[in-house]
Amino acid sequence: MKAISIRQPWATLVVHGLKTIELRNWKRKYNILPQSLYIHTGSRVDKTAPVEVWQLAEQFETSKVRGAIIGMVNLIEMFLYDNAEKFDLDRGLHLTNWEYTENLYGLRMKDAMLIDKPVNYRGQLGLFNVDGKITQY
Repeated sequence: MKAISIRQPWATLVVHGLKTIELRNWKRKYNILPQSLYIHTGSRVDKTAPVEVWQLAEQFETSKVRGAIIGMVNLIEMFLYDNAEKFDLDRGLHLTNWEYTENLYGLRMKDAMLIDKPVNYRGQLGLFNVDGKITQY
């Protein structure tokens, strides 16, 4: 199964179902949808995340985890934000305070699931394969 690395606090919000659109500046060159993905939290945090986002994430133990798989989601759509209006309408789903820019893609996720115990794993850029199966759901 594939995984995606997301920095904290965003990874925590994804696995708890509070953030349902992840933003990326790349598009996959092949059809990957729909598919289940592990959520991996990177070893570094997003220091630019708004204070309110950190406060929301810090109510969950997973916000302290780094460099591990912490959950799973179903990736159901990947789309290009082609205008600022649509991007702004989705703020409650991607939760960022970013300004709209061209070539920004949304990865729509659903069915977020937290695993019982984080599994240490080295992340990679983009989508990456996870060796073996994480069975702690």
